Amino acid sequence: MDLIFAAVVVLSASSLGIPLFQVAAKREKRWISGYVLVVALLSALAIVAFNSVAPQPDPAFKNLLISDSLGNFFAIVTLSVSLFVAVASLEALRKSDNLPIYCGLLSFAALGMLLLSFTQDLLMLFVSWELMSLPTYVLAGFDKKRVQSNEASVKYAILGAMSSAILLYAISLTYGLTGTTQIIPAVRAIAAQPFSLATSIAILLFVAGFGFKMSIVPFHMWIPDAYEGAPTTVSTLLAAATKKAGFVAAIRVLLAATTVYVITQNPIFTMANILAVL
Repeated sequence: MDLIFAAVVVLSASSLGIPLFQVAAKREKRWISGYVLVVALLSALAIVAFNSVAPQPDPAFKNLLISDSLGNFFAIVTLSVSLFVAVASLEALRKSDNLPIYCGLLSFAALGMLLLSFTQDLLMLFVSWELMSLPTYVLAGFDKKRVQSNEASVKYAILGAMSSAILLYAISLTYGLTGTTQIIPAVRAIAAQPFSLATSIAILLFVAGFGFKMSIVPFHMWIPDAYEGAPTTVSTLLAAATKKAGFVAAIRVLLAATTVYVITQNPIFTMANILAVL
């Protein structure tokens, strides 16, 4: 069996199965869902690690996913962070009645990050990104008794929905210009055409969409409220995992662009990079 597909199956099963503990298990047994999540993440991490040793060039969804060292690296990083967050959450939420829901959402987010690491299609990129983002909107407000947590969740969700709309519009423009959603063929098709206003708009929309997801200046306004209001474990996930999953998506688009364009240094992007670090 294809290893990437196997890892996707493992996390899909845990994402769909763990929430059943909320309705099927007695209250004192719901803590088991946390250990089920840890086992699922460990299994997926081991599968991806083995795939990095013996990579398979043709995954099951070869038009949507690609098995390469870049995807393996970021998948290992994001799954490792998700595993650490899951382990840290076991004790913090052991007595919570909603632990299965929390673990199910975390599993869905990990699945989205896994798919995002290996995607080579713009629509798959969008679906994977939303699969990662939607659970984090809920997780940011998981401590519903705190006003700050509820506020963080609402602001994060509203701005996230706005950025998703921007990114989807950029993808639709790209498809209209090229007739494909494959990243590399789309970039090559755009390069073969005269540079137009629609192309400029698509590029700007991609920059804005990626900028929010990766919290790059000036699209980082959601970070203070989200990090302050979210539970500590969720803040760790947002800072250390979801941003890296966004980076791998941006890197794939950028690498595709460098195959047909010579990208020169721009003072605006240089200043944005400096401000993002600060």
